[in-house]
Amino acid sequence: MKRFALILSLGLLCLSCSSETKETAADQPDEQQLQAAAQAIIGQYSRDLKSELMAAIADGGPANAINVCNTRAPEIAAKLSHDYIKICRVSDRARNQQNRATQDELAVLKLFADTTGAMPADHSAWYDHEGKKVYAYYKPIMTNKLCLNCHGGPDDIDEATKTALAEKYPDDQATGYGDNQLRGMFVVEFDWPEAKEALAKFAKE
Repeated sequence: MKRFALILSLGLLCLSCSSETKETAADQPDEQQLQAAAQAIIGQYSRDLKSELMAAIADGGPANAINVCNTRAPEIAAKLSHDYIKICRVSDRARNQQNRATQDELAVLKLFADTTGAMPADHSAWYDHEGKKVYAYYKPIMTNKLCLNCHGGPDDIDEATKTALAEKYPDDQATGYGDNQLRGMFVVEFDWPEAKEALAKFAKE
C-alpha cells in the first residue's frame, strides 16, 4: 500500500512538473512575431504621417506641414499605442523636446550612426522597467529630399518655415541635415506578458 502511494505521488509530481513546463513554454515571447508587429506599427505610423504632411504641403507649403508635426504626429502615435504597446520617435537632436532620446536610446542611435560598416536595418533588446519586462524594437529614420524642407540647412528652409519653426519649437535642434542622414529612430515597446493578448489580436488584423 505504501509502495502504491509512493508511485502515485511520484506520478502526480511528474504530471505537475510537465504542466508547469508547458505553461512556461506557452508564455515565452515569439520575437519574430514581436518584430513583425513592430514593423507593421511603424509602417502604419509612417504612412499616416506622410499622407498628412504631403496634404499640408500641397495646401500651404512646407510651413503648413509644421502644424501637422506639432499636433498630428503625437496623435497618430497615441492612436497606435494601446494595450501595453507604445510607439514614439526619438532623436539626439530633437525638435520637440519630449522626443529627446534617453541614455539607453542614445546608445542604440550610435549603432545606427556608426559608419565603419553597413548600417543595421534595425535593433531590438529586452530590458526591465519598474519590475516589468519590456521588448524594444528600434528602426532608424533617414532624411530624404522632402525632409530637408524643414530639417535641412539655411538654404533649404524658406523664410515662412523658419518663422513657423521659431514659433512652434523655440528650442529646435533638428536642422542642418543633408540628404540620407540619420535623423533619429522609431521606438516600439511591448510590455511582456501584458501585451501578449493585444499582440494576438494584432496578428489577426
